[in-house]
Amino acid sequence: MRTLPTLLAALLLSGCWWEGPVFYPPDPAAEQPLQPGLYEVTDSDGKVERTRIVRAPDGSLVPGPEERKKDNSKLFFVRLPVPGRDLWISEMISTDPAKAGAAYGLVEPRGDIITHNIVIDCDSTADLVRAAGGVVEEKEGANLTCRFNDAASLERALRAYAAEHPVLDQELGLKRVGD
Repeated sequence: MRTLPTLLAALLLSGCWWEGPVFYPPDPAAEQPLQPGLYEVTDSDGKVERTRIVRAPDGSLVPGPEERKKDNSKLFFVRLPVPGRDLWISEMISTDPAKAGAAYGLVEPRGDIITHNIVIDCDSTADLVRAAGGVVEEKEGANLTCRFNDAASLERALRAYAAEHPVLDQELGLKRVGD
């Protein structure tokens, strides 16, 4: 099983997700759905690992010191208002200057488990992205990449995605198990 930091790094490099510039700069005063601490992370195959999440001075969430050796990306979350749901936009920010920007997904806390669709596959959502004002890029021999040039089109697409998914698929489930 890949560790959470390795998974995050691989997703940033793969390029078939929902991407764009950093729309929501980290803010140390912003509420986040994850608190710093030790987490059990369950992948979609039911495999479990433990990882530490810490809050960086800029307000983003980053892997703990051991995990950071493998991954320097950071996460920041912004609430996505959807009636009857507790949804958060997941912004996975690359800290590699050659890979500027972010990949976007959704988070939904359910009881003591936080379901995290780290990124949303572009191939299966291209029509939804176009309808929301995003751009679908096709490169020969590669998967589609969905790009958003503004936060408004990203949020329209995420709301449409949420409407089609009344319960998020558990790509990753996170449960806080310690400080």
